[in-house]
Amino acid sequence: MKTEWTILFGEVSDAHRKMYDVGMETLRRMTEIARPGTTLGEIFDVYADGLDKGGYKRARYGATGYSVGCTFAPTSMDVPPMIYSGNPTVCQPGMTLFYHVMNGDADTGLAMGVGHTLLVTDGAPEVLTGLPDELTVIR
Repeated sequence: MKTEWTILFGEVSDAHRKMYDVGMETLRRMTEIARPGTTLGEIFDVYADGLDKGGYKRARYGATGYSVGCTFAPTSMDVPPMIYSGNPTVCQPGMTLFYHVMNGDADTGLAMGVGHTLLVTDGAPEVLTGLPDELTVIR
């Protein structure tokens, strides 16, 4: 399973805390809609909307995840499908997706990334990775 998580050392600035909060809220919203019938493009739209509303439109990426399967090195991605704008691929039960909400802000020099692997089911998606709910900080 894939996980993406940023660990901060020292004191956390308000700017970095905001990046984390925006990323986690966006990841939560993306996860909520991973249900049969939702397209990967719609998932991207939630990602874009979350970062745009958080003030990070310039910092967002052109894709925000991909399917995970049983491929071998040098990649664990089954592509397609990637999660990008307009992708018509429809979520179906049994699909395993890796979501990442990455945010690199060139203006501040700060970066933040959160992500997890999930399984699309007949109902609510099942998150397969266990990440902490709070920002990880080592002082």
